[in-house]
Amino acid sequence: MNIYELYGITDEYKQLMDLAGTCDPEEMQTLNDTIEAKQGEWLVNVDGLIGLIKAVDNQVKVFDEESKRCAAKKKALKDFSDRVKGIVKANMEEIGEKEIRTAVHKLKIVGNGGQQPLTIFGEVPEDYIKTEVIKSDDKEKIRAALEAGVELPFACLEDRGTRLKID
Repeated sequence: MNIYELYGITDEYKQLMDLAGTCDPEEMQTLNDTIEAKQGEWLVNVDGLIGLIKAVDNQVKVFDEESKRCAAKKKALKDFSDRVKGIVKANMEEIGEKEIRTAVHKLKIVGNGGQQPLTIFGEVPEDYIKTEVIKSDDKEKIRAALEAGVELPFACLEDRGTRLKID
């Protein structure tokens, strides 16, 4: 059971099916038996590959769940670290210390960088308003026109394609 075996079996099965149209009536029963055997071999190979797909998909689910678990743990640890940092900062401010040295660490309360925060309250005069126009394709309108049979030189509807559904 592997992908390359499936290719080989598929080629052989297809060749046998092509022979069916050119076969003598006396040879037809033998050919039908051979086709049936090849089809069985093909189905066994497909079953094995589907088993592999399901095992891989299950492993992907495990990784997704583990990723979520790790992200939640990371967030909890970050929140805890921020909370403890806030407590230390609040206590330093309570006693009026901006900078301290311990046996191991040096702590300093510093201002945040970046632009100074801005709060807007009340109505802003027109002089301080900017207008932005953002252009984007109206995909719903384009799709509706194409579906209605309008030929557009700049767009077309593509085939939806196919996928393998495994039950």
